[in-house]
Amino acid sequence: VQAEIAADAAGGAFSLNPLNNCYDGVVINANFGLGESVGSGTVTPDTFVVDRVQQVVLEREIGGKETAVYLQTKGGTIEKTDHSSSHQSITDAQALQIAKLAADVEAVYNKPIDIEWAFAAGNLYLLQARPITAYFQLPEIMITPPGARKILYADKTLLKQGINEPLSVMGTDFLAYTDDLLTQFVGGGDGTANNIIDGLAKTFEGRMYLNVSNNMKLQGYKRIVREYRVMDALSSDILANIDEDEYIPDKLPPALKGMMWKALGRNLRPLLKSIKGFRKPDVYKADIAASVATLRKNISAETDKPQSFHSYTKSTLHHYLGYMDEAMASLAVSELARMQLKRLLKKEPEAIQQKTVYLERGLPDNVTIEMGLAMHELASFPEILACKSGEQFAHCLQAGEFSPAFLQAWHDFMAEYGMRSPKELDVGTPRYDEQPAQFYAQLRTFAENSDPTNNPEKIFEQSQREREAVFKELCSVLAQRSQRKANKFRKQYGHLVAFGGMRESHKYHFIWLLNVLRKRVLAAAEALVRNGRLDHTQQVFDLTIAHLDQALADPSLDLRTLAYENTAYLRRLAHVRELPRIFDSRGKIMRPPRRESRNGELVGQPISPGVVQGTVKVLHTPDEKPVLPGDILVARATDPGWTPLFTNAAAIILEVGGLLQHGSLVAREYGKPCVAGIDNVTSQLHDGQLVEVDGLQGVIRPVSS
Repeated sequence: VQAEIAADAAGGAFSLNPLNNCYDGVVINANFGLGESVGSGTVTPDTFVVDRVQQVVLEREIGGKETAVYLQTKGGTIEKTDHSSSHQSITDAQALQIAKLAADVEAVYNKPIDIEWAFAAGNLYLLQARPITAYFQLPEIMITPPGARKILYADKTLLKQGINEPLSVMGTDFLAYTDDLLTQFVGGGDGTANNIIDGLAKTFEGRMYLNVSNNMKLQGYKRIVREYRVMDALSSDILANIDEDEYIPDKLPPALKGMMWKALGRNLRPLLKSIKGFRKPDVYKADIAASVATLRKNISAETDKPQSFHSYTKSTLHHYLGYMDEAMASLAVSELARMQLKRLLKKEPEAIQQKTVYLERGLPDNVTIEMGLAMHELASFPEILACKSGEQFAHCLQAGEFSPAFLQAWHDFMAEYGMRSPKELDVGTPRYDEQPAQFYAQLRTFAENSDPTNNPEKIFEQSQREREAVFKELCSVLAQRSQRKANKFRKQYGHLVAFGGMRESHKYHFIWLLNVLRKRVLAAAEALVRNGRLDHTQQVFDLTIAHLDQALADPSLDLRTLAYENTAYLRRLAHVRELPRIFDSRGKIMRPPRRESRNGELVGQPISPGVVQGTVKVLHTPDEKPVLPGDILVARATDPGWTPLFTNAAAIILEVGGLLQHGSLVAREYGKPCVAGIDNVTSQLHDGQLVEVDGLQGVIRPVSS
């Protein structure tokens, strides 16, 4: 029989800080007497945070310790309230002892540990140890040794692409190929900058990561803070409050020296092309169309060639990079025009300057908006409401039981947009044209919306009228000061209208290319399933591109084992509810500073103007639940697959987002009020809650029912 420790003080400790995931922080809860009062949650214990590397107590919070439980000499326990609850239950020196014990136990098991401990007669006892499972585990190569200079990382998958879930193994591999080629294309060199420790970025283990520390050293701290502002406001707030000495290296790594000059030289060609866009917009738009036609012709030729998947991937990506010359130039024209429009108004009152956001509404040639309009048109056919379920719809579609007009419309839509889907950047994600039953649910939501104010075509037309009206108003304001300024404003506005909507085009063509690869991979997977080497076709995306080539060359290769080994880290990520946006090489997750709020208001970044009231609808995935007309859509982040939901939504609230993030762009195009950059907003708001969204001020106000 094990003897119970007659503890003077006891409690628990975590070998990493569960509040911020820091590997170097030990968090200790303590109370007088036995530890059961701490474990049961019946008291507010003392809390200590220890830096186990520096061996110092960083924080101490004296809890109420309302009661304490002691072991009696003759057996049993007794509860006492006469102890001094205002005093620490353990000393700082004892807290350091506990921290060392937690670190030692962690070293034995080689994983973070939650321990129970007790002090009795001055001796420290380990009572119990169990692994911590719910934490964010960094890939090994991203971790720096304890005490070494730390590196700051950002999750580009979340901040830039709006994807919270891990990417598939093959999806990650394909994007890693892409990143290597893009780095060489934009910055020159041999791709060595794609090293997460000594470079700028790396795509691996299901995510696209950025080395923020090296980026800040290369481009400048203040510039990076500004750049992140348009991508994700909260990330910019985090970076604006970091300790520069702690995270910015003293010297630039050798692989990055001279990179800015190489990038400048490589980008001269697109910049020169952009001059043509300014001088002859119509001619240059024809050049872009010709470049797209060439891209598709070249990809088709590559698809007809017998070649390995590795060779096919690299050759198709090289063709895509040829098209990117034109795409980057068109982006340069629209961004420079946007900057010039704001510069021309910088001496005007703030209320006038704020109206420039209306100039980006209803821009032509936005393929994502065009997809939403095409979905609405497809949903207008009677076949949608006539079906009672997605399964019935899919059956009738396969059997050809719908009208010829609908079948033709369906074919036309899928030819143009069938390769799209939520999380579409991952080659492992099924597409619209592969899952008609699921896609039907989105079409039905459109079809059931009979309110003309939520008609996307009407919304788009209204946005265009608002844009033109604001343009004329701003021109009139400038003309009162200087006709020359007004003329310049008019010219730059023309450039924005000509090219601003095309900023989504390069991604559209990338998704098209990616889908061509997906179809080719699925054809190989079907053969592997028939031969009993894979359990199902989707399992092929648990392999790398190289593994797939090896599988086709070597019939003895064990693909199931490879798939299981490849997904080991992804299974660990499954325990993480929300992947962090910014974190360091010792696991610490950075949080934005708290924003002051009044009367229950939530304050974020203004994205798209307008004031509406509605009931909250919180979504973690786009297919979680329908967004009904008038709902306020609340999400952590969105990618193009969420676009159809924006149609019914009265307003959009995002945790992750800046002015140029996808969800923000679509909200402005549709003329929907939008606020971004509210930390943990999917937990702060709940379904059915009545709120007012002020997109111009960036404020969410609770409304009394």
